[in-house]
Amino acid sequence: MTSSLRRWRCLAVVVAAAMTLAACGSSSDDSGSGDAKKITFWLSTAAQIQGYTDLAKEFQAKEGITVEVVNQPYDGYQDKLRQSAQAKSLPDVASVPSLDTLWLNQLQDLSSTANNETNKIRKDLVTEQDGKVLAIPSDLTAAGLFINKTLFKKAGVAVPTDPAKTWTWDEFLAAASKVRDATGAKYDLVYDNSAARIPGLHLQQRRQGLPAR
Repeated sequence: MTSSLRRWRCLAVVVAAAMTLAACGSSSDDSGSGDAKKITFWLSTAAQIQGYTDLAKEFQAKEGITVEVVNQPYDGYQDKLRQSAQAKSLPDVASVPSLDTLWLNQLQDLSSTANNETNKIRKDLVTEQDGKVLAIPSDLTAAGLFINKTLFKKAGVAVPTDPAKTWTWDEFLAAASKVRDATGAKYDLVYDNSAARIPGLHLQQRRQGLPAR
């Protein structure tokens, strides 16, 4: 996190399978009255609100900058961000599910933060756009795979149960295709097409020894 006095906009994308809020901006009173510095952080969560609130307190104690954590309802969150962008009143920092072209040009380049080794940000989770890092993942979650036990049994395909002998991603896909062909199932693998799910599957493909559950 930075304690610079310039006002800036930073929105961190939460992409399904991995992430950690690694940068935020600070704001000083534009009137120059000397009031305490404060940044506003928007997010939409039920399970993580206490964790972010505790982090905000730690940041304030260390940097002397107040972080106002605002938990927005998920329904309408994207619309509220768009409206705020149009009104030029975006929060200083926000955890969001996707980038929006309406406020994309208001984001700060976080390349120096993402590339600073002391921040320990996973490089495989950071993406660039036009040579800039416009968002940093904010938290890490796990995605599990579900199988149709009835179809696997019908196809005679055994499912690994020993954690030491799990499938790799390629082995799982081969097994799923075999089940599809043997049972006449329409698909061997299905998932929703959200921005969160697709990067999550890409991460799983790179991870060897992934168990199918």
